[in-house]
Amino acid sequence: MKKKDLIDIKNKSQKDLISRAKELQKSIIDSALEAKLGKTKNVHETRNKRKEMAQILTFLELKNIDAQNSLIDKKVENITTRPTKIKKEGKNVTK
Repeated sequence: MKKKDLIDIKNKSQKDLISRAKELQKSIIDSALEAKLGKTKNVHETRNKRKEMAQILTFLELKNIDAQNSLIDKKVENITTRPTKIKKEGKNVTK
């Protein structure tokens, strides 16, 4: 896969990547079957499709991790920006 293709995959949304992964899964099964039956001349097609599938799944995982990290950052920010109550000599003081 060329660098341009990897950049295209990186810029796609999660829905597009998931649909492409499903298409590739079906295509991998079909091309493997054709290779076993001797119907295709390009025997490396299955391997190339599996590589592309792995790259798509890797980018999906990275996008999931980024989404989780952004949620964690927002939660931490909310926790640190909340006003805290401190008791001083029997009085509640908001900081």
